[in-house]
Amino acid sequence: MKIIIFGASGSGTTTLAHHFSIISGFHHLDSDDYYWLKSERHFEFKRDPQERNTLFIKNFEPHDNVVVSGPVFNWDERFFNFFDLVVFLWIPPAIRIKRSIERETERYGVLLETDEY
Repeated sequence: MKIIIFGASGSGTTTLAHHFSIISGFHHLDSDDYYWLKSERHFEFKRDPQERNTLFIKNFEPHDNVVVSGPVFNWDERFFNFFDLVVFLWIPPAIRIKRSIERETERYGVLLETDEY
């Protein structure tokens, strides 16, 4: 079974997909790992779209049971047919914003208080 879980930033898509993969044995792929290049500063450089799509398909296709966190539908129209189950998470904006602030504070700490990052 191929599942995708997506929603706005801070809605818990990655957390839910990760925990689901642990209890179910499904392989977990996160869209951020394909969209963004690894760099010292997170989320700074985007991957080339063709390279991103090729890499995603390469890692997606070998698995009979996979859960993807994050949106991929706008990457390639073929992706609309990849999934057996689509889950959209909606969380009230105030909760999402609070989660996002907490996550970024944990990730960057005092760097958020300066313009040196």
